[in-house]
Formats: sequence, structure tokens, C-alpha cells
Amino acid sequence: MVDIEKIEQKLMELEDFFNKVLNNKCDINISSFGAGAEYGLKSVENMRSAFEKYKRVPQNKLLKQIHGSFTAINRGVEGFNDRKLDIEFNKVLNDVYQIIKNLEQNIKWR
Repeated sequence: MVDIEKIEQKLMELEDFFNKVLNNKCDINISSFGAGAEYGLKSVENMRSAFEKYKRVPQNKLLKQIHGSFTAINRGVEGFNDRKLDIEFNKVLNDVYQIIKNLEQNIKWR
């Protein structure tokens, strides 16, 4: 069974992180060696939409979309040039691999 609470918690953490980075109130270097925070936030927004639909009517295709968004963030954003920001990003990503594996076990791949 998909761990809905864990996914929802991770969505909030990722959204908060990317919003904080994009608001950049501390004037830190937010450049990245991947797709960047804008891409990450867009992926979170797409995932949130699929997740809300999944909570109403669970469908395999929605699990695939959620899985794809987590994978996109994990592989696409990669990291940040500012060391402290990169460490914080890695802490936020900490459970993403387990969530991806949980999704893979519950998706019907045909």
C-alpha cells in the first residue's frame, strides 16, 4: 500500500524548500548544477495535482505521475552551488528514494 502520509509530508517539505530558495530573502547563491529550484517547484506543483486526484480516486496512472515527479526532482535538480543550500536540499531529499521504491512496488507496470 502507498504511504499517503509520507508522500504528503514530503510534498510539503519540498514545496517549502523550493519556495524559500526562490524567494531568496538571504541573498544566497541559488544557482544549481542541475535544472534548478524553478524546475523543482514546477515538479512539486504537478505532483501535488496528481496526488490530490489520487486521494479522491486512486488510479495507477496517477501513481506513475507522482513517481515521475519524485524522480524528476531527484535526478533533475541534482544540487546547488551554495554548500549550505546543497546540504539543506540533500536533507529534504533524504526519504525520496524510499518513497520512489514504495511507489514502484505499488505501481502496475505494463
